[in-house]
Amino acid sequence: MSVKDIKPIRGGQVDPSFLAQLDPECIRVQKVYDWTVANTQDQRDIAPPIECVQPIAYAIASGQLVTVTCTAPTPDLTIPIVPTPAPLFCPTDELCCLEIGREDVTLVDGTQAQLVAIVSSIPLHLVVSANGTVICEFDTHVKIFQKDVLCAPQGTNVLCRVTQIICDSVLLNENQIVVNVNICKEIQVEAEVKLEVIARFCRPRAPIPANILPLQCPPVGQFPPQCPEIFPTPSCDCSVTGIASGEFYVPILFDLLGLSIIATSLNINLCPNCQTTGSTIVGSLTVLTLLGISAVIVPLEATVINPPVCNFPTPGVTTVTGFLTLTVDGLVGLSLPFTLVIDKNTNVATLTINILGIPLTLTPLSAAGVTVVDCTL
Repeated sequence: MSVKDIKPIRGGQVDPSFLAQLDPECIRVQKVYDWTVANTQDQRDIAPPIECVQPIAYAIASGQLVTVTCTAPTPDLTIPIVPTPAPLFCPTDELCCLEIGREDVTLVDGTQAQLVAIVSSIPLHLVVSANGTVICEFDTHVKIFQKDVLCAPQGTNVLCRVTQIICDSVLLNENQIVVNVNICKEIQVEAEVKLEVIARFCRPRAPIPANILPLQCPPVGQFPPQCPEIFPTPSCDCSVTGIASGEFYVPILFDLLGLSIIATSLNINLCPNCQTTGSTIVGSLTVLTLLGISAVIVPLEATVINPPVCNFPTPGVTTVTGFLTLTVDGLVGLSLPFTLVIDKNTNVATLTINILGIPLTLTPLSAAGVTVVDCTL
C-alpha cells in the first residue's frame, strides 16, 4: 500500500437494526449538471440625453473639470438561483442575465460539451459633475454578450445571475461617455430528475394489471446524459505552492563516481485553486566533482503527480508521489518514481527518487518558502 492510499478514518458505527428500518425512496429534484462562475468585461460608448449636452458643452468650454460617476445596482446574493426556467427577456431597468442559444462542441481533448450564449443586462446610473457640482444625471444600461463552455445537454435549463459589478466611466466630449463594465456571473445548469436517496436515477413502477383495456405507455424517466469530464470535478484536500531548496552531500551512488550533489531546487505547484488538474513540479540538481573541477546541472520535471495526501500521518505534513524524469545533456532519461514529503512543522522537505531500485534521498530541503492551503475549510 502506497502513502497516497492511506486515509484517516472518521465517523462512527451505525446500528444494523436502524438500517433495517429504511426503505428506498424516489424523489423529484433539480439535478445540477454544471455550476461555474465567469468574468466578463465590456466597454461601451454612451450618448448623454439631449438635455445634458448643453450643460456639458458649457462646462467644457469654460474650462471646468468635468467628471462622470457610474453607479450599478448591488446584486442580492441572499436570494438563490431559482430552479425554474429562465425568463424569456431581460427588462432594461432590471439586473438580469439569461441564455439566448447553445450549440454542441468538441473540446481539443475530445470532450463533448455545449457552447452557451449568455446575455447580461446591466442598468447603470451616470452622474456628470463640473468642479464637483452635479450638472446632469441619467439612467442607461448596457448588454454584455459572452459564450461559455458548459455541460448543458438537451433537456437542461441554464440559469444565470450577476454576482458583482464594477463600473468606470470617463467623458470624451459632450456627446460621448465611455463606460467600462466588469461583471461576475454565476451559471448553473439544471434539469428536473427523479432520484433515489442513495443518489441513483429511479424509474417508475411497473403498471398494475387491472380489468381494463390494455394501454401501452410510452417510456418515461429518460434524463439528459451527465458530463463527468466537466462537472463535478474532483478537488484536492490542500493546495501547495512555493520553492524548496537545499545544499548537501549525498554519498549513495556518487562516491563511486567521485561526485557530490551540492544543490537542489524544486518549484512546486500542487492542486492550483484546489483542483486536481494543473499540478507541476520542476527543478534541477546541481552536481559537482569532489574536487569542484566541473559542474553538471540536471533538470528534473514530474510527469505524473498523484493528488497530495494532506495532514497525514500528522497535521502539517503533506506527501505527494508520482514519476519524474531527469534530463542529462539534452536527453530525457527514465521515468523514475518519487516521493516528496513537506513538513511545515519543521519547514523541511524530503525528496526521494527511486533509481533502478536504489532510493536516492535528498534532505533536508528548506520548505520555508512553501505555502500549504487547506482546501477543506
